[in-house]
Amino acid sequence: MKSKIKNITDMKKTANRKIKLNEWQKKFFNLWNGSENPVIQQVPGGVTAGTSQDVDISLTDEENQIPFCDDKELMAKLRKKLLLQQINTAAAQQKAAIAQEKAALAVERAAGAVEQFVEDYFARQQASFEFIWIQKYLLINMFFFLLKEK
Repeated sequence: MKSKIKNITDMKKTANRKIKLNEWQKKFFNLWNGSENPVIQQVPGGVTAGTSQDVDISLTDEENQIPFCDDKELMAKLRKKLLLQQINTAAAQQKAAIAQEKAALAVERAAGAVEQFVEDYFARQQASFEFIWIQKYLLINMFFFLLKEK
C-alpha cells in the first residue's frame, strides 16, 4: 500500500500535476505523514514521512512505567534492558573521562620533555660559547706572549 501511494504521489511521474487520491488513499496518506492536511513537496520524488509528535508523547510516561502493558515478565525484561543501557552509558562516560585524563597527562609530560630539552640545549650552547671565549682568550694571550718574546 505504501509503495502504491508513493508511486502515485511521486512528483517525477506526475510532472507536478495535481494529484488525486481515493478516499482510502487519503486516509492512509494522512496516517503515513502524521497529519490531517498533508502537503506534498514540489521536489522530484519528494514525499516526506514522519510520525505525529502527539503519539510519541502519549506513549511515554514520567515514571518509566508502561501503562498499557500488564505482563510482569516483559516489564522486568524492559527494566533490565533500560538499566543495562544506563550502565553502559555511565561506563562510556567514565572511559571518556579516563581518556581525557590520560591525554592531559601525556600533554603535560610532553611539555616537560620539551622544557628539559630546551634547558639542556641552552646549557650546551652556553658551555660551547664559554669554551669559544676561553679559546679566544688563550689565543690572544699566546699572541701577546709571542710578541713580548720577540
